[in-house]
Amino acid sequence: MTDGKKSFFINAYLAPPPPMKENGFSDEVRKKGFATLKNGNFTHVMGFYEKAGINDEEVGKSAEIAKSAGLKYLVNYAFAGRNFEDEKFARSVRRFAPITDGAVLFDEPGIKQFPALEKELRIYDAEKRSDGFAYVNLPSAENPPWFLSNGMWTERDDSADCDFDEYLSEFFALGFDYVSYDDYPFFDDAPLKNGYLKQLATVSARSRERGVPFFPYIQSCSWQKGVRTPNFAEVLWQCGVSVAFGAGGVQYFCFFTPYSNGENRRAVAMLDFDGNPTERFFAASTFNGFLKRIEADYFSLSHEKTVLLSAVGKNACAVKKNASGDAKKPFDDGRSKAISALSMVSDGVMIEREAEFCKVKVASDAAFVGFFSQKNGGKEQNEKFALFLSNAFFDRETEAIIENSGKNVCKMSDFCGTTIVKKDRFSVKLGKGESAFLFFSGN
Repeated sequence: MTDGKKSFFINAYLAPPPPMKENGFSDEVRKKGFATLKNGNFTHVMGFYEKAGINDEEVGKSAEIAKSAGLKYLVNYAFAGRNFEDEKFARSVRRFAPITDGAVLFDEPGIKQFPALEKELRIYDAEKRSDGFAYVNLPSAENPPWFLSNGMWTERDDSADCDFDEYLSEFFALGFDYVSYDDYPFFDDAPLKNGYLKQLATVSARSRERGVPFFPYIQSCSWQKGVRTPNFAEVLWQCGVSVAFGAGGVQYFCFFTPYSNGENRRAVAMLDFDGNPTERFFAASTFNGFLKRIEADYFSLSHEKTVLLSAVGKNACAVKKNASGDAKKPFDDGRSKAISALSMVSDGVMIEREAEFCKVKVASDAAFVGFFSQKNGGKEQNEKFALFLSNAFFDRETEAIIENSGKNVCKMSDFCGTTIVKKDRFSVKLGKGESAFLFFSGN
């Protein structure tokens, strides 16, 4: 695949649905939804209600509407995944693979389901276009061994034995060259789900070791009791932290508000039931547009590492100073819901007061910093490198102080635009959940 290595993979789950008896949607709502996706700087969209092998006519219509809107469409195959049937799947693939952009093969399979996944992959590869994308979404590394072994929607089996490294090795052995996964941070009982950042750090490290991109899902709705719907800044925060860890793209769950009855009816997502954008869409659109502006520079470099800059560090026990020298209370003083972003990262994330990379020092009271360089790791004179800054807080502002002793020319991009900075020392202000990309091109 090319997306995620040369350009950002920006995917929406799920596509605006076709007209159905039970939802009262019209073709106009569907077309409006696809147009909104394109305006929001998305690149891909995944079918859901329209399934190849069941309602082929609607699959064809959605694929055509997506193409007209300039989007890549991933077909949802009815007889793939847990419902895999060789002949029925092959028949659908022969019809749609040559004229569409990708196929959704499996969601959170276990290793024991990999033989079926391999069969699906071979059938799809035989019929797809040269740029066809075989899509599989993986389970979180935080899942128990039986889940990684047996897959989602299977019964608990404590005798199963599988760890995430083993799981990824078996997955890559099938021929896949990316990692897509979902892990969602916002629940009612805590500011941030324990383990969320550890999972991100783990996938980042494993993907970097293998030289493949990874695409985390971004929570943009609720789906059951106890799960809260994130606000504008919280959507931005998830996106920014992901890219600071080197993500090759982002995916959003959900784009269109799914239709269902009962308690588990999903809260309004990025579009409401009438196809109108919500604040979560505008957050995604803002970040996606930012990604488009930094895309060429971002993919000219490689992710080296990510650190969390904190005036407090791991031991919050005294008043500290922020990057401007003003007194600050410890982050566990209860003023910030984002405290969890600092208190739950001891496994897998380095915490520093300040950091230096290629003669550029950066300090902040609360920021994730991703370091990116060319192949020489920033050791060659005039070599290009970059810092991706992401506010560690989603409910208050922060800043970072940059000391550019190497006299490098800095092209700074944030949500407001792009500017050239030639100062030896300057400040980067980050609003709630916001990010900035600092690209240094030598002296």
